[in-house]
This record gives sequence, structure tokens and C-alpha cells, in this order.
Amino acid sequence: MEVAVTQSPYPASRRAAVLSGFGEAHNFSVREVPTPAPRSDEMLVRVKATSVNPIEWKMRRGLGLPKAIWRLLLGRPMILGIDFSGTVVAAGPEVEAYRIGDDVMGAFRLWGADAEYVVVRPAGRHTVIAIKPSSISYAEAAAVCFAGLVALAGMRTHGGLATKANSRVLVIGASGGVGHLAVQIAKRGMGAAFVVGVCSSKNEEFVRKCGADYVLAYDQTSIESIASHHPEWQGSF
Repeated sequence: MEVAVTQSPYPASRRAAVLSGFGEAHNFSVREVPTPAPRSDEMLVRVKATSVNPIEWKMRRGLGLPKAIWRLLLGRPMILGIDFSGTVVAAGPEVEAYRIGDDVMGAFRLWGADAEYVVVRPAGRHTVIAIKPSSISYAEAAAVCFAGLVALAGMRTHGGLATKANSRVLVIGASGGVGHLAVQIAKRGMGAAFVVGVCSSKNEEFVRKCGADYVLAYDQTSIESIASHHPEWQGSF
């Protein structure tokens, strides 16, 4: 009697950047670790790109929380990484919005993306995921998720931008990782009427290209001159 053998769509092990202990970057090493099997409401994504956010080097060094708490949160093995982009290679029966072969992008709450394969629960509270636009690369997609969510939450959740007509938005640090996305989201994505970006003079042109209507160079413009030259701005952002 012959028994049919179904081959798994993914390998039993995966490579991952594992953190052996808190400290500097030399504590990372690439290791083979088991590939997790997705549950019925989860899917497995083959990671094509990830990125590094400031919070990740702080986690690597064990800053912000007692190291014992970080170890508990990160689990074993300790695999960092928030942002990811890649391709769905397996999906449970309860996953309806995504199919095998879909290119996706997303972010975890804390960790896990620095590996060849990751398990994603699309309906989970601690994960965000979306179809990757074909017009952007995997690297571009992986660089935008966490910082973009911070920018979006700042304007929509905390600033109420989506509900205000003729909104005026002031972005301090407009050339930074979150700031340059905030300028683009405000102007091109949410239709803000007037966006002012604050950055250094060397980044003025970059911020204008992101969509800012007006750029203030903090190394050339004093706070006093802003108030005197633009009195109509008082309380308007």
C-alpha cells in the first residue's frame, strides 16, 4: 500500500538573526532555527526585506525596560525586526484576505521580522499587514511600515486630520524617518491644505519634494522671526 506524502511549501528550518545577549551588534549571529507552522488563522510569509528602526537598537542593548522583561517579551530565540515585506507561502483556512503568492508588507508590534520566514496573523491586534503595491520594491515597502504608522497615527488618531476641512499641518523634523512620511501622508494622502516642514537647510529641497508647501530651516530661521513674519500662523496648525 502506497502512502501519499505531501511536501511542505516551506523548509523545516529558517535562517534568522538571533540575539544571544544584550549589547552591541556583535551579539547577533545568523543561525538555523525551526520554521513555525501557521495556525488556521495565520499565514507564513517568506521575508524579502526588513529594516531597522531606532527602537530596535535600543531593544538590542536592553534599554528602556529591565533586561529580564525584554527577555520575557522577546522569547527564545531572541529575533528582532518590526518591519517586513515578502510573499505569502502558506495560509490557514481562516485567512480570507490573502492567498499564497501574494506580495505583502507589514509590521509586528515588537519583534520577529529578522528571519527568512515569519508567521503573520492578519486579524491579530499586534500585527498590521497589507498587499504590497507592485510599483514599489520590497526594500521600499519594508522601510515604510512602522514609521508610516507612527506618522499616520500622529495626524489621524491624535490630530484628527481626517475630520478637519482645510487642515494645516506643521511637521517638526520633516526630513526624518517619520517626518518625511508625515509630510507626504498629510499633503498627498489626506489632502491637507497647507503643510509646513521644519528641517535643516541642507534638507530643504528634499522636504519640498515630499510635498511641503513651506519649509522652515531651523538653522537659519529664529523662532522670533517666525512669529513676526507669519502672525497668521498663531494657533492655526
